[in-house]
Amino acid sequence: MGRPKRRKKEQQKDEIMAAVKVVVPDSADIVVIGGGAAGLAAAITAAHAGAKVVVLEMAPRIGRTILATGNGRCNFSNRDLAPEHYNHPDFVQQVMGPNPTDKVLSFFSDLGLAWAEEEGRLYPLSRQAESVRQVLLARSRREGVILASAHRCLSFSWTNDEWHLDFYGLKSASDVEHTSAHTIIYTAGGEVPPEAVPKEVEFIPPTPALCPLACEGLPFKQLNGRRLHAQAQLIRDTKVIDEESGEFLFRSYGLSGIATFNLSRKAQPHDRIVLDAAPAYTQQQVMHLISLAGSSQGVCDPILAEYIDQKARYKTAKAAHLIKHLTMEITGKADTDHAQIHRGGFAVSSFSAETLEATGAPRFYAAGEALDVDGDCGGYNLSWAWLSGIRAGQAGAEAIKKEHPDA
Repeated sequence: MGRPKRRKKEQQKDEIMAAVKVVVPDSADIVVIGGGAAGLAAAITAAHAGAKVVVLEMAPRIGRTILATGNGRCNFSNRDLAPEHYNHPDFVQQVMGPNPTDKVLSFFSDLGLAWAEEEGRLYPLSRQAESVRQVLLARSRREGVILASAHRCLSFSWTNDEWHLDFYGLKSASDVEHTSAHTIIYTAGGEVPPEAVPKEVEFIPPTPALCPLACEGLPFKQLNGRRLHAQAQLIRDTKVIDEESGEFLFRSYGLSGIATFNLSRKAQPHDRIVLDAAPAYTQQQVMHLISLAGSSQGVCDPILAEYIDQKARYKTAKAAHLIKHLTMEITGKADTDHAQIHRGGFAVSSFSAETLEATGAPRFYAAGEALDVDGDCGGYNLSWAWLSGIRAGQAGAEAIKKEHPDA
């Protein structure tokens, strides 16, 4: 058990030591700010098209955020990438284009990744996120991308028809270094400092999404750790805002689980969640089962059943109604430090869907979570990262070729 952990630590140490030796050139065709999923996809695509690319990543390891996806298994895409799974579906559809899943699989097939499918969700065959990260790093290096981890971009400005960037590196712990670029591709997600936003680009402050919800109205402390397969409605005033079905995990503060995460994208304080704890049965059928058993124990979780029976004062009709309409009020989002994504970032209205270049800032592109695009759980957010990164990388490289055809 100790050897794999030791090898992992040694690998991490080697990567950090390699970062010390990285020399960021005085200039590059493209600087990608952010070395996550979208950043690596953009860098690989642009470098393959002939651009000289540098990736500046503030973390000690490039692609570190990929390792946390899918509970370490990396659900990297989905068979059904319908735009309805995202906010701004029209913009997403234009960026992704036709057959988006085929594009993702073509990209990874070319990188040498094998994959497997589980109920429409796509995983690396190894079921290890490290496999996805390694093929991305290997192709980046093969394409000549300079991967500068532990290099924090401080600021960038447009002067004399090029971008000038200031950053800290491992070798210059307190000394600011500089480089210039024809093009910037920003993919750093929720890490966008307000002062770094070009004034021509609208910016929406990021807020956590895909996270648990704090609720009140049920005995959550007693239910902590219990699971419930249910259908849910998210209700604001009297209007149904969203619907979701799947497994809900009770926590001492409220609800967690993938179905809850999906609801959290639209949920607001004072909204209500109404769970149908027996979606395959009508209320009349549930009533009949309760009357036969003399309690709700035969229909739902024993602890939940005990609460329902006491709440209904052992009245069959009321107990059946509660099972079909288990209601709680949302007080806020919970465990936001571990939110899977953030909603917000650069407003899509400030960018061309065809190229992902900012309409008011020349040669400034954005991709992935840096844009105000987020999707459901199930490989949708990583798919957006790959496809938007590819789109931005390709467009950035093509713009350079048009301006410097003989380069």
